[in-house]
Amino acid sequence: GDRRLGQERERSRANVVTISSCDEELQLESRFGVHAMKPGLVERVQRTVGAEVDRDRHVKRRCRRDDRIEQLPAVGRGGVFAHWSDTLPHLTLDTPRRFTDRWEAAASLGLRAGYSDAVAECANHGRLHTAHPATLAGQVARAHSHHTNAGRTVAITTTDAETARSINREIQWHAHPSARHAVALHDGTNAFVGDQITTRRNDPHLMTDYGQKVRNRHTWTVVAIRPGGGIAVTHPDRGTAELPDAFVRANVELGWAVTGYGNQGDTVDIGIAVLDATTSRNHAYVAMTRGRHANHALLVDASGTIAQFDIGPHLLRV
Repeated sequence: GDRRLGQERERSRANVVTISSCDEELQLESRFGVHAMKPGLVERVQRTVGAEVDRDRHVKRRCRRDDRIEQLPAVGRGGVFAHWSDTLPHLTLDTPRRFTDRWEAAASLGLRAGYSDAVAECANHGRLHTAHPATLAGQVARAHSHHTNAGRTVAITTTDAETARSINREIQWHAHPSARHAVALHDGTNAFVGDQITTRRNDPHLMTDYGQKVRNRHTWTVVAIRPGGGIAVTHPDRGTAELPDAFVRANVELGWAVTGYGNQGDTVDIGIAVLDATTSRNHAYVAMTRGRHANHALLVDASGTIAQFDIGPHLLRV
């Protein structure tokens, strides 16, 4: 981070260095080029960048991002990004291109802003449902099986890890109820060949055959279980990697259902959001906008008293 910024500053002003890119992005533009970083990296370089901004009157600061409360914030983000977002001109991403239906594209903007009519629009199109905690995992697993058997990709987003774990166990049972040869994972579950898993740690020493590093929240499909507990995993874009047994035991979980940070930025055919009374509005927005063809929300209702059109206030919680 700091060293690379220093090296790039010495190069021609026409040079551009990108530290990383994502939906929320900070740009520092000067006569030396453009440095772009996501908010979570700001705290790693803000001391260097802040000094440059203070000394160099040629530096122009410009933010380009969705409003910082509309999606899930970066973990441990630096306060300098929030300050610049509040005080500097910025561009807002307001033309969704993910969705097949125009109404859903418009509704996604309403959900992002917290408008109640966007929730009503989702309800009018049959996208809001309730589920009892005892039947939730089975409902989601059956929906997942239905869509994947039809060749559709699915993203399942939950508010907490325990809900994701119960859904993952149910999906796994539907996929191969009689499978036996498995490997133990970090979250107390087991993985079989064919399961979808997620890695929960960046490891620069683990590389795929495409030259891609194994990173936190990457999802993979298990293609082989090695003697001793290691696994071979693959992804159509990243390639195939060997995960050693120690890494599997400490940093691998089942990955069909994940929390919001795991799915933010993904685009699939069908999105399934599992929401409860603790779900924030920005989390609900992320969870309900992953699917290009359809997005369905299941609100967990232990009392059985929440009507479909009463779901709105829960989705608009801040």
